[in-house]
Amino acid sequence: MGKKLVDVKKKGTYAGFSCLDAVLNLFVSEIEKLIKGDKGVRFLQVKMAKTPADLNIRIGNVARRFITSKNKEIYVKGPAFIALEVILD
Repeated sequence: MGKKLVDVKKKGTYAGFSCLDAVLNLFVSEIEKLIKGDKGVRFLQVKMAKTPADLNIRIGNVARRFITSKNKEIYVKGPAFIALEVILD
């Protein structure tokens, strides 16, 4: 593991969920929308995460202001490559 990642792990704060949890929440949200609408087949995927919203993560204004007031930044970037096919009859 690179020095930067070691520093992140030591100095970071656990958010209470993993990246996979966030992606699964995104998929569940999309499936719920599909269930309410037309039936059919839908392919859902996350290839690259560039913002928290790409992984269905919302950072509240209070939390965002706290983080930035400490001269810290929020980074959510990198490959995800997770896919799901939904078939509703």
